[in-house]
Amino acid sequence: MKSYSIDKNLRETIEKHGWASVAVFMVDKDQGQPPLLYTVGLHENFNHPELLLSGIPARTAMGILSPVVDRIKAGESFSHGQMDSRVLDGYPICFAEIGQKEAATTLLKTKLFSDRLPPALQVFWPDQKGNFPWAPGYALNDSHQQRLGIEPKLIQFDLTMPNVQEFQCA
Repeated sequence: MKSYSIDKNLRETIEKHGWASVAVFMVDKDQGQPPLLYTVGLHENFNHPELLLSGIPARTAMGILSPVVDRIKAGESFSHGQMDSRVLDGYPICFAEIGQKEAATTLLKTKLFSDRLPPALQVFWPDQKGNFPWAPGYALNDSHQQRLGIEPKLIQFDLTMPNVQEFQCA
């Protein structure tokens, strides 16, 4: 049974590393849904919301999420509206809470641990000018990033700010 095999592999990865990732690809690209990748195990093992990133290939998404997860494993935490510029070279990412309704239809494998959905944060990435998807002037099409999260209030990151490590955007 294929689902059982995937679940078994996820459980083994989580037992070994404390977390795993699930990539979701749309079969029909004409549906306009971007690919997404989410974590499983962060809430159970590190008491941190699961993370979701959409709109970029899984390998690239892992390159963004892995250093964030390493910091979570080291004791850091991230929350709604928080921004961090230590992940992408010269660009910030922004964290936004995902509502339970959206999480219920997206984060299906998180139910491996419990019937209750864990809290989750969507990780947003900006366009090349520093605009996030909810900002006026966002250079990419709305279909590039699914917006499952509650949008923070900050609409643009000033890329000229030197040595900005982290600040709130809500």
